[in-house]
Amino acid sequence: MALPLLYFLILLLICITPALFLFTGIPIEDFFSVNKSNEAHEFSASQAFNVVCCTLGIAISLFGCVFTAIEYKIKRQQLASVIFTVMLCIAALETFHLLVSIRLLKLEIPFEDAVYFSWFVNRLALFCLLIFSAVYFLYFKNYYEKAHAYWSNINIINFGLTAFAISLLVSLKSIPNFFRIKSVFFLPVEEFFIITLLAIWAMLILYWINTKRGAVFSNLLIFSVLPAVFVSFYLSFSVLPFDFYYNLSRLMITVAYTIPFIGISLKYYRSVARQHVLNIELDKEIQRREEAINKLEQSEAILKQAESISQIGSFEWNKDSGMQFISDELYRIHGLSHHHTHISFYKDLIHPEDLEKCEKAFAGAINHEKDIVIEYRVLRPDTTIRYLYANAKIITSEGGGIRGTIQDISELKAIQKDLERKVAELDRSNQDLEQFAYIASHDLQEPLRKIDAFGNLFQLNYSAILPAEGKDYIKRMQSASQRMQVLIEDLLNFSKAIRGDDSFTETDLKEELSKVIEQLEIVIEEKKAVINALVEHKVSAIPVLIRQLFQNILSNSLKFSKLNIAPVIEIKSEIIKGQQASELNLNPLKSYCYISIKDNGIGFDESYADKIFSPFQRLHTRNEYEGTGIGLAICKKIVEKHNGYIHVHSEPGVGSIFKIYFPVVIE
Repeated sequence: MALPLLYFLILLLICITPALFLFTGIPIEDFFSVNKSNEAHEFSASQAFNVVCCTLGIAISLFGCVFTAIEYKIKRQQLASVIFTVMLCIAALETFHLLVSIRLLKLEIPFEDAVYFSWFVNRLALFCLLIFSAVYFLYFKNYYEKAHAYWSNINIINFGLTAFAISLLVSLKSIPNFFRIKSVFFLPVEEFFIITLLAIWAMLILYWINTKRGAVFSNLLIFSVLPAVFVSFYLSFSVLPFDFYYNLSRLMITVAYTIPFIGISLKYYRSVARQHVLNIELDKEIQRREEAINKLEQSEAILKQAESISQIGSFEWNKDSGMQFISDELYRIHGLSHHHTHISFYKDLIHPEDLEKCEKAFAGAINHEKDIVIEYRVLRPDTTIRYLYANAKIITSEGGGIRGTIQDISELKAIQKDLERKVAELDRSNQDLEQFAYIASHDLQEPLRKIDAFGNLFQLNYSAILPAEGKDYIKRMQSASQRMQVLIEDLLNFSKAIRGDDSFTETDLKEELSKVIEQLEIVIEEKKAVINALVEHKVSAIPVLIRQLFQNILSNSLKFSKLNIAPVIEIKSEIIKGQQASELNLNPLKSYCYISIKDNGIGFDESYADKIFSPFQRLHTRNEYEGTGIGLAICKKIVEKHNGYIHVHSEPGVGSIFKIYFPVVIE
């Protein structure tokens, strides 16, 4: 952090202003008069000024101790404890100097020498404390950063150095010969030595602190060097204790004390402000965590409810420590209380017939790190049997183990057994239906054929003697037997479409369509119909049913053609995605073989589009168009048998278009 230039200039102006007056010859020292009768113990204004400066120095040092003690209490920074001891030592040295200055403490040397020399030792000890603490902090901190005893030793040394300085003053018999003798740049030797220490402090120690830490406190420490230098400068002009230059020196040292104190105060203020911001952030974080906890509790409640509804319990088992977690629903599924918390008891719950299967699945999962998917039975403590379905994954970390879910499928098993029973009943019903179909195809059709044959013989041999009314009766009888025979054949085809006993195979649509067109060749020629076929695809289907599908739809198109207009039938096929058939609920990602059969027949009202696919549903009378009304119902069953879809669009007088979708099986 760069030094604020404006602050430095202001401080420099304060320090050099008295020097400017001194060198310009302005007698500013007349504002302060020194009482010549100091030996008479009279307390002058200049002495009072000295007392005020000393008291301010002591107060500033003690307040600095308080602030650093608070910071150490909050942050536990060992540097704060060092600053605390240094400030406390300064307060002790200043107190000793104050007592000497006001004659409450008498030394063995003369009063004037005692005042000057005690202050010299005071400053000498101060700068030695600062240099000693800073050097150890900067150069040895990395070696002792976690050693609390190291910092305690530094503090003890600081206290010892202060005690040594005070004891030296108390036991001093005479001052050194060089003291108060101007020799270097008009400065006394002792002041030159003090300035040298300040130079070391400013140029080496404080520069290092400023470049490494960049804090406000270190910057203000550099500022404090400037008034400290002027202390020695003004003190060299002092003649008597408490004269103008002496008191000016005291003022400069007070300024030097005040500047670091401001740094400590600002640091304390910033710490408090930062702590306030942290407290606000902490309150917000606590609130966020409380909200997260509430959401977590809600999610847990929802999860428990979901487990209860679906009858699914969850667990986690650790290979080293046994069962670590069992959900409440899992306890309920097994009919257990919460005191059963270890896996060893679980073998006793598994049905004896399923125990070996479960042990093999469990061992195989652990040894080969495979997931477990198994269905088994358990015996509850109340002797009831429950069917369970387990799905678990292997945990390879944290000691290994298994994490998964267990679902109670007893109700599903009961439903499955009921379905199996109904399927068995349906199979018996189908067998009865097949038996009926056999009877219908043989026993019922045989009398019908005889009725038709004898009717033909009767009409051939006795038509000459029969009246017109008798001939009409015979004709009606033969027509009814033929319709009955066609109906029986259609019912057999409908039954065959439902059963679909034949196996699926790759079926060429073009080939099957060609066979149907060949079968309908006579009708096509009679109607002069035009068949345009563009079918080139293959599907997995039952060929005979595909032929039946094409035959029924083409027969309808030929049957319901317009009078005196040649039928035109267009048949196309293509492969599409389910999303292209927006009118149907098809799988959008699945491929389908789309077949369209379009004609120009009489058409019908599209409101009957679903009705025509129901058995025995007719839109026209038997006199208008022949048929049993079951042909399109057979088509729908055939398409559904192939998991496909069929629907129709039609418009009266325009024609119809049948749309068929068969799923494409991709190998």
